[in-house]
Amino acid sequence: MLVDEAMTVAPVTCQAAESPRIGVERMLRSRVGSVIVHRDDTPVRTVTTQHIIEAYYDLKAEIPDLVGAGRSWSLNG
Repeated sequence: MLVDEAMTVAPVTCQAAESPRIGVERMLRSRVGSVIVHRDDTPVRTVTTQHIIEAYYDLKAEIPDLVGAGRSWSLNG
């Protein structure tokens, strides 16, 4: 497999005001390891699978607000 065959055409993105779950869902659907978070069309953070794993490990029940948007969600519901 060549590198260009493995690369996505457009990066996976979400807005900072959206639920973190939306960004994770987009990562899963696109089969990528990161999502670029935008605020007012400006990239503010890249969230990776490592961030999600660390957040789960640290909190064990809740994914925290990783981009400063004031949103988090329970993994139990």
